[in-house]
Amino acid sequence: MESVATSESCVGKFKKADKTRRSWSEREEELLIQALKEASIQGWKSGNGFRPGYLSFLENRMKVALPNTNLRGNPRINSKVHVWKKLYGSLVTILSRSGVGWNDTEKTIEASINIWEALIKADNNARSMRHKRWIYYHDWCEIFGNDRATGEKAEHFTTAVQEVLIMTPEVPNNIGMSVDDLFSVDEGAAESMSQSLTPSSRPTSTANSKGKKRKQVDDDDGAIVEAINNFAIITKDTITDLIKQLATEKEADDEKMRNAQENLLMVMETIHELSEDEKVIVIELLVENPAKLSLFLRLGDSGRLSLARRLLRSS
Repeated sequence: MESVATSESCVGKFKKADKTRRSWSEREEELLIQALKEASIQGWKSGNGFRPGYLSFLENRMKVALPNTNLRGNPRINSKVHVWKKLYGSLVTILSRSGVGWNDTEKTIEASINIWEALIKADNNARSMRHKRWIYYHDWCEIFGNDRATGEKAEHFTTAVQEVLIMTPEVPNNIGMSVDDLFSVDEGAAESMSQSLTPSSRPTSTANSKGKKRKQVDDDDGAIVEAINNFAIITKDTITDLIKQLATEKEADDEKMRNAQENLLMVMETIHELSEDEKVIVIELLVENPAKLSLFLRLGDSGRLSLARRLLRSS
């Protein structure tokens, strides 16, 4: 069986292999999957990922199972989890497209040639995902859940801030300030910077300084203060727009979830192999995990029954 570790190469930017990268065995990957599930159960999971310290937890679990392992939280385990989460996000995105299905027996993505061409046109990374077997997809759904969605919002916000730093055409950004510069300044440094940016607070170098030089200094200070003021205004407008966008997206997501739940209820009525109590349990589990709910609705009759029984066994 092809190890999912080999599928890391499907991400475009990893085409050139890092000679220092360590290969994972199937046994190691399976143990890490189990450790991640334990971490979720034991409260290491946060709203959009895992809480600080979870890498030490994973490392200890790997050491217990493999006493002679050289796997450490950083960089090996951290890198592996990052790659898995990125692959999971790509899979969820592809499977959410119309005309794309999931083969639960082969653990592969199913789509027509035309659909694949459209997917590859939108994202060239999809080309190498076509014939891969994603044997850990169900596990990733259980581990990562909805992490990907919130992560996207964070990336959009970061992009927005970076664009704001370009300023406007009327106020060139000549101060060389980056996102890290803005958010790494402590209160004392901020106060000092504020004082240094006040035109009237900058002392003259000598009592006989030329008026032209003084004017240039004041002009420079004034330009910086104006740039910062513009940055504050643009940031406020950007955040306001983002809040409106998120609210609109939430309404759309809520409507989509309601439709999915209604479809789920209708589909469950057609599964006669389960008792009413079992159906209720399956419905509750699927509603709590939108990724699995989406997968369930895409499967055929036998696939739905198989997934339902799997959920019942794990509940």
